[in-house]
Amino acid sequence: MDPDQALRDLRGALTALRRALDDDPDDVAGHASTALDLFTGLDHWLTAGGFLPADWQPTTHRPTRPTGRH
Repeated sequence: MDPDQALRDLRGALTALRRALDDDPDDVAGHASTALDLFTGLDHWLTAGGFLPADWQPTTHRPTRPTGRH
């Protein structure tokens, strides 16, 4: 799992859910389901000992992630 991507996607789903609550009630269930799935995945990742998304880490402890280049 990429927790940084999961957090970006979760934030996007929550933004869409907020808009749907105001403007398009028919889309609320779909956006809520997406947000719930993303949150559950991130929770499982963290509970299993995965590292925090970069935005949630203190600036003094940011792990170096491999870039795939040598």
